[in-house]
Amino acid sequence: MLQSLKNIFQKTQNTTGADNIDELTILCGLMIEAANTDGNVTNDEINKISSTLIEMFKEDPLEVKKVLTKTLKYKDEPKSLQFFTYKINKSFAIEKKLLLIETLWEIILADGEIHDFESNLIRRLAGPECPVEAIYSDSEDGMEKWVEMNRKYSEIWPVITEKKIPPKDAKNWENKENKFELYFDEKPGK
Repeated sequence: MLQSLKNIFQKTQNTTGADNIDELTILCGLMIEAANTDGNVTNDEINKISSTLIEMFKEDPLEVKKVLTKTLKYKDEPKSLQFFTYKINKSFAIEKKLLLIETLWEIILADGEIHDFESNLIRRLAGPECPVEAIYSDSEDGMEKWVEMNRKYSEIWPVITEKKIPPKDAKNWENKENKFELYFDEKPGK
């Protein structure tokens, strides 16, 4: 699972060189690698990636099919995570980068676990907007409580399918201590 993400994509580079690789190939490759962290890319994951690229990133369906097929063919080849995260951080607008991060989270969380390499991928893409202490791997010490809580509430709470405007008082909560202990409610929010 982790080896696959570590092998982020070299063979899908076009013939004009790595610096000219197109955004669709980068997006597709990262999504395939996120899906392949467990060593298996399912048809559901491929369909999710395809629909995301077409609907959310407004990519051409025929190009998506072509690049997806090519990327899947080389998913187990040695690849350079550093190169592609660098390209994304350098050339993607913040909105597109955030959309990619949200999409990768969906793919990463599909198996209900966050592994070290998966959290590292998100940290690299998020850059300074996401401090290191904001993302934890399920395997880190002290995470058992949160893993169990995630398992329990992901089964009973509704799935969040749309991004909403943050509450007006969101800034007031940023540095507030003991939020979980003081305010957690088992009933889902509205």
